[in-house]
Amino acid sequence: MSLGLYSVPEVYHSSWIEMKPSVAMRYEVDRDNGLAILYFGHKEQYVLTLGKDNLDQLLSLGTAARDDLATAT
Repeated sequence: MSLGLYSVPEVYHSSWIEMKPSVAMRYEVDRDNGLAILYFGHKEQYVLTLGKDNLDQLLSLGTAARDDLATAT
């Protein structure tokens, strides 16, 4: 997974994450603030916090990409 972390004119920072199938993953939901917190790695080295709208966008985009990859084979 590559994720853009910071972007301003002429500056872009991204992070590359490659996960084995066995990587630990879990999530928590902060209902009071409308957030999903996704944890990846044995010691939760990577944390992604998303609001509901952004989570919906990410899931929609990921589903479209997965479907596109499935038709490419």
